[in-house]
Amino acid sequence: MRLAIRGLSIATGILWLFMGVFVATAIYSATQLDFNISSADVTGIGSAVSVGLNITIVNNGFHDITDLMVMSEVFLGLTPLSNSTSGPFTIRSGADQTIPHAIIVDLAELTGNETLVRILVFNDTWLNATITIRLTYAYMVEASLAANLSLPWGALMSGFTISDWRVIGNTMEVDLVFANKSPLPYQFKLEVLNETGGSVGISDPTAVDAGTVFSGTISIPLQTAYMTASWHLVVHLLLGTLDLALEVMSHG
Repeated sequence: MRLAIRGLSIATGILWLFMGVFVATAIYSATQLDFNISSADVTGIGSAVSVGLNITIVNNGFHDITDLMVMSEVFLGLTPLSNSTSGPFTIRSGADQTIPHAIIVDLAELTGNETLVRILVFNDTWLNATITIRLTYAYMVEASLAANLSLPWGALMSGFTISDWRVIGNTMEVDLVFANKSPLPYQFKLEVLNETGGSVGISDPTAVDAGTVFSGTISIPLQTAYMTASWHLVVHLLLGTLDLALEVMSHG
């Protein structure tokens, strides 16, 4: 009986020693994790701007990484704009792996906040992004890393200015200039609304390519019977299936 108890004690001691070494190496491995972010690629489609990142994970530890998730949150000031998730991924011990991750800001998802949309349409600004990497080491030790980034935002109608307007007969002519500093191509129209919000006239669509400057005159045919002393000028941005309407001038 004493031999059996002694044998059990030795086996238990060896098990605890093994567990101690395993936990120690797992914790040490967690401290050997490193990552860097590079190769930002900005593209646009429809109403969404995508910033593609390559995140290189360096696993210098003794154990595999499993259930690796990459999560990003984007803010304008303290206002959240979007969040994105990539994964899960597995990285073997001693290996490096580059993981693609896309940060996406879609104007179609922000239409409930007109103030926010106006800033993104008419103003160049900076967005703040938090990148969080969560993972499991050796199938039991959870760890996380985070980094903060600042991303430049190019407005769709940067520097939008109406230099002059006039009514000639049944047509309103509006002289305007702006720069599309975003990666999004789009079309826009100008519409005149009377004091009750009824449409008096709307222009034909004008195409604007990404990264170009528009300077010209837009003609709006008017139904003068519906014109009132006070009126509003609205720009319609046509981004894929999104019609984004924003007031740019009021009169009277």
